[in-house]
Amino acid sequence: MNITTLTFAGFVLATLVLFYLVPARWQNPVLLAASLFFLVTWSWTFALIAVILTAFNFTMGLLLARGGRFKRLLLWVGIGTNAAALGSLKYGDTLIQNLALGASPDTLGTTFLTLKLLVPIGISYYVLQGISYLIDVSRGTLEPTRRAVDFGVYMIYFARVVSGPIERAGRFLGQLKRPRRVDRHVVSEAGALITVGLFRKLVIADPLFRILPEDAFAHASSLTGPEMALALLGFVFALYNDFAGYTEMVRGVGKLFGIELTRNFAYPLFSRNFNEFWNRWHISLSHWLRDYVYYPVSRWLLRRFHNPRNVLNLAVPALATMLVSAAWHDARLGVLLWGGINAGYLVVERVRAVWWGSNPPDKQPLALQRAKAGVTFGLAALAGVPFLAGVTHLRPAYGSLLHWGTLGKPDLRILILVTVTLGLDWIQSRGEDERVFLSWPMPAKAAVFALAILAIVIATRADVGAPFIYQAF
Repeated sequence: MNITTLTFAGFVLATLVLFYLVPARWQNPVLLAASLFFLVTWSWTFALIAVILTAFNFTMGLLLARGGRFKRLLLWVGIGTNAAALGSLKYGDTLIQNLALGASPDTLGTTFLTLKLLVPIGISYYVLQGISYLIDVSRGTLEPTRRAVDFGVYMIYFARVVSGPIERAGRFLGQLKRPRRVDRHVVSEAGALITVGLFRKLVIADPLFRILPEDAFAHASSLTGPEMALALLGFVFALYNDFAGYTEMVRGVGKLFGIELTRNFAYPLFSRNFNEFWNRWHISLSHWLRDYVYYPVSRWLLRRFHNPRNVLNLAVPALATMLVSAAWHDARLGVLLWGGINAGYLVVERVRAVWWGSNPPDKQPLALQRAKAGVTFGLAALAGVPFLAGVTHLRPAYGSLLHWGTLGKPDLRILILVTVTLGLDWIQSRGEDERVFLSWPMPAKAAVFALAILAIVIATRADVGAPFIYQAF
């Protein structure tokens, strides 16, 4: 089963009614029960796997808190078990299919739209949460929780289990301990986030996915340069709006339950370098990788090569981080190549900054900032070609992008939806808040939300069954 926007909305509404009918001490158990039921509607095996991993990490956290000489061993057992669960359950299906079909991973699907139906929903997200919880407890920066219900909500909270964001235990569990107050101001913020999220998902992302050329990257040689460039642009913007829309929706849903979820996007399309891009795109994953991969690898290298200008100190942390990020998304060679290319971008930036120095983007002329934003986005999109096309179709895809002899028949509707996205991001970035519309005068605010809701209603009449794409990862 793929969760659609309308089925998710119905489930949230039913859970909200029950949540506020019970006494406060029963609210967290209601959230846990709803989350388990949510997983069972996908598959009872998904729920069983989630319960086993949750119980394992809860128990390991208590054992790690006791310390002792086996503390380091326990930590590695915990990390290894979580990683093994992720690897075997997420990639075992791909391996079995490859052996059965005698095919490479890239021939199983030409884009990231190929869904792994046997992968437990949300496993990529709650495994990373389990690992970060164990590391924080072992470091002594977090006291392990002894509330099994609260920990269960942290691991498999239904509003974020499908596609994140990846929450830190200290921040999330702390909210579950406190009384949660939902007033008119919180409801208005939740409504704004949900409306913007629905608009991104139903009005921009879903139409983009529908009008993009079918199997564009598998038949790249038949497309002209403008057609291929527009297809690539459309895929990037469709993925961005789908994932950003989902995150804004679940953040709004979380507010209705008195839970503040982590922000996952901060106008990444306007990033002026790749370091900034990865601090704005999928923020919860980027920060997880920074804290649990990049910094540990960087510190380990500095202890051995004391010169921070050493090439290994500059290159290896970025390479390790982006390869882990790629493997987290998928084990296909094309995705790993995508990670390597992005690592190369980061290394070049880092070497340039350390060896020759560079001014912060905010201190540079506005025209230069905009030019760098355009270059950064263009290179990021080009790096996404192996992600989308796979190794098998990589050469014709890049070759098509270089073939600009004829215009072909590019679909201008893609450019319209891209322009709408850029306009929405620009308005939000100017206010430095995705809820900036709430600060507008009442007539303008009412008009904007009325138009947004009208567009959403029209879009739902066109298609109500499109799944959230990032549930595939």
